[in-house]
Amino acid sequence: MPEYLRALVYLLLIGGTVWVVAGQRSLGLPSAAADFSRRRNVWLLATLLGFLSHNFWIFMAVLGIVLIIAARREPNLVALYGVVLVAIPPFFAEIPGALGIDHLIALDVPRLLGLVLLLPAWFVLRARPDTDRFGSLLPDRFLAAYLVLYFAAQVPHDSLTNSVRLGLVYPFLEIFLPYYVASRTVRSVQAFRDVAATFAVMGMVLAPIAVFEVLRSWLLYSMLDDALQVPWRFGAYLSRGEGGLLRAQASLGHSLLLGYTMTIALLMFTLLRPKRAGTGAAHTARGRSAPSGRRTPTEGIPRWAWMAGATVLVAGLIAALSRGPWLGAVVGLLVLAVTAPRAMSRLLRVGIGVAVAVVALLMTPIGQDILQFLPFVGTVDSYNVSYRQRLIDVSIAVVMQRPFFGAYDFMSNPLLEQMRQGEGIIDIVNSYLAVALRNGLVGLGLYLGIFATTLWGLVQALRAMPDNTADEHLVGRVLLATLVAVMLIIATVSFILIVPMLCFLLLGLAVGYRQMVLARWPLPRALPAGRYAARR
Repeated sequence: MPEYLRALVYLLLIGGTVWVVAGQRSLGLPSAAADFSRRRNVWLLATLLGFLSHNFWIFMAVLGIVLIIAARREPNLVALYGVVLVAIPPFFAEIPGALGIDHLIALDVPRLLGLVLLLPAWFVLRARPDTDRFGSLLPDRFLAAYLVLYFAAQVPHDSLTNSVRLGLVYPFLEIFLPYYVASRTVRSVQAFRDVAATFAVMGMVLAPIAVFEVLRSWLLYSMLDDALQVPWRFGAYLSRGEGGLLRAQASLGHSLLLGYTMTIALLMFTLLRPKRAGTGAAHTARGRSAPSGRRTPTEGIPRWAWMAGATVLVAGLIAALSRGPWLGAVVGLLVLAVTAPRAMSRLLRVGIGVAVAVVALLMTPIGQDILQFLPFVGTVDSYNVSYRQRLIDVSIAVVMQRPFFGAYDFMSNPLLEQMRQGEGIIDIVNSYLAVALRNGLVGLGLYLGIFATTLWGLVQALRAMPDNTADEHLVGRVLLATLVAVMLIIATVSFILIVPMLCFLLLGLAVGYRQMVLARWPLPRALPAGRYAARR
């Protein structure tokens, strides 16, 4: 049996088992049974098509038809988008052009999703009178200004067709549409919980695959490019340390991307953490509480099931052996704890528990090995940390040569030659530096403005709610923690593969959450809306 078919068998066994277990209604996932089944079937079909079609264009054509059919009954396109986005590595091939045009576009799964899922939704949403007009919110304006500057920087240095393709079409499909659809369609607690459950389940599908890859030293998707007959420069075998452990990738194409995705899934899963039955504002107002001496029942996912799911996600995060996502996950969990009700007492209990666990772990040989993998204190692959530090210093010097609008051809700058690695590439492993180098401090300011105004909107929404135990408050805390974690992680990876799609999808969710909350709880006078929303 060919290796890629053996890999398919393992993927179906591992992923199929997770889908079957997660689909048990006794577990209480918030997704409707029909929606869960549809997304499971789409994942299964996408995986089978990827391994069995033996031709990239057949794969894309049939997958497009599957997505069009599934979208007709899908009430939450963001959830379906997330399933397919991480189901298959984003292989691409160019659609041939005509009349002197070399090619139309390079098509991959994320762009196919933009064309068949998000583009029709954009047309429908624009026609609805109750949809916030794009540009009416402050993050919209920063995003629009950044995209205009991005396109304008491309035009003087490239042909018109390539400028439209690289500077307009691709950002529209990969950045604008995920942001716009997420910010305009996900506007209820149930919809947010549905998205969180879907991302968590996909993380739980990826996690055991990642652990399998580490234990067997075998990347299950590494031969899929040959099966589809497409070139692919990602998916290489990477290890942590000299002759060390294989860094898992699953379907993401790179271990950093796996860690990035697992961090998002883990933090999203905290939205589904079981709570005591009858807790919340409504219950407190009625003055009821659990009888003394009895264990309070829980609502939603059983506690044991939630703990098992969280353990699986943490295992997948560890299997990536990517320190940036590890740090992002820790910071995200800290943000979640700090913003919780009775934060100080919870932080104290968690801090004591973590300190005891860490001390006990470090007293074992395994703990000492783990310590060597950590950034700044460990010795494994310490050159990666020093490379990133040098990259910042060199990039700042390059940016200051053209500080306002940057240089489109910054990669040819002689100063950056000292950062060329043994593979013959200059790896700009920092999204913020990449923006500053290409579009200068003006571009970086606009880019950071998208995040800053979105974060401020989340803070406004959280402070506007009178009850910090409400479900809406928990949604906002999870979004805030996830967005902070993502902002930290993208400082360790460039905008490759699906990094921008997931990032701007989260930004859109956060913007939509702010509008959902303020429609019910207007801002207090101490927190004026300012120019965040020009039209409410």
